[in-house]
Amino acid sequence: MRHRSLALLLPALLLIGSSLVPATRASAETFVESNMDSRVVVALRAPRQSAVQTWLPAPWKVDPIGSGPSATANVLMVFIERILSQDADGKTIPGGNSRAVAVVVPARNPETSEASAFVIRVFAGAPGAVPGPYKNSVPATVTHQQSSKSEGADTITGEEAWEMRESDGKSIELRFVYDRGPAVRIKSETNVRSAVDPTIHRIYRLDQGVDVLKSGPAGVEHVRNLQFRINVPALASVLDGSERVVSISMLPWYIRQVFVP
Repeated sequence: MRHRSLALLLPALLLIGSSLVPATRASAETFVESNMDSRVVVALRAPRQSAVQTWLPAPWKVDPIGSGPSATANVLMVFIERILSQDADGKTIPGGNSRAVAVVVPARNPETSEASAFVIRVFAGAPGAVPGPYKNSVPATVTHQQSSKSEGADTITGEEAWEMRESDGKSIELRFVYDRGPAVRIKSETNVRSAVDPTIHRIYRLDQGVDVLKSGPAGVEHVRNLQFRINVPALASVLDGSERVVSISMLPWYIRQVFVP
């Protein structure tokens, strides 16, 4: 059985610049939706940070994750299995049961010191999710296969297989086998903006579980048979094969409330 300390994992849980805050609603914010997902987050280090910077609007600067199991990562690939989406009135949003792959960059405004995650591109499997709240979603076919096998009380082996394919055949593939450990639960808050329109600003209040499966900085390796391929021209200026996998985290639950200022 794997043992992990919260002190080790905490920097990785705040994957895209979150800050620990009580999950309370400010009077100037408007609640717009909620959703429930499971996710896999692959944290990458793209060596040409100047190329990553071209994805961000001024004055924002790339702000690589500074410590913990995802330290040095400057691009996040988020594989999303959406289970339920509801609007502010609790009504189910069509297409809420779907899959997507998002490309995210952690950033900081040097003028205000504010941290934010920028959504660069979303490959959306639900037709109604285009162009999406960040105005940069594109249609794609996203498939996800998942399996697990338990042997006794302490040993659980899982397998993940993801494929995103655009209409022209360009694709992103992720496959691996892993040994599952206990997830660490955390509640946090994240500011998220659109790379095509930084005035689009959403606030996520999260209740999530995180199981760090692989981390170079932390010396964690519970992943086998890893296959990770990106063949998307729109991402090639940054993700050209020279990027390095810093960490892989499994989020078996990701429950969020979405607010706008």
